[in-house]
Amino acid sequence: MDTLLKKLYYNPKTGFIGAQALYQKAEELDPKITIKIVKEWYENQTDIQRFQDQKKRFDGFKIASHNPNSWQMDLAFWEKRPILTAININSRLGYAKLLSNKTAATVLAALKAFVHLHTVDILTSDNGSEFMNSQLKNFSKLRKLSTTTTNPVITEPWVKSNDSTGP
Repeated sequence: MDTLLKKLYYNPKTGFIGAQALYQKAEELDPKITIKIVKEWYENQTDIQRFQDQKKRFDGFKIASHNPNSWQMDLAFWEKRPILTAININSRLGYAKLLSNKTAATVLAALKAFVHLHTVDILTSDNGSEFMNSQLKNFSKLRKLSTTTTNPVITEPWVKSNDSTGP
């Protein structure tokens, strides 16, 4: 029993599986084996990964672009300082640059440094003032970047209500 379980557990194709899956594979080869035997053997292994979280997969939500040089860009904040972040839509390659402020000139300088490092054809961002300005539009035209925004323009300001349900 020990050699069978060891062979199945340390197999590179199916290796390091959980106790239940190990039992199912072992039962196919030896119908006499019980789940209790497998669990006892499994608990004595030094390299089991009992507490590892499973990766969540969202099969119906795949984001991709026909162009491998498509990037999504936004500003994040760390201790009140903006960080210019960009992610390649297809490869999930990330880029981040800490900025001193979020003025158009600062964001444009960071964007120029980013475009110098990476090949960019399509740039998608939100409609914040740091991305929706004449300096960035002129730079996009000069570099022949296709720019789009993802957030619609909000016509009504959000007003905080007294209850906790939102606007």
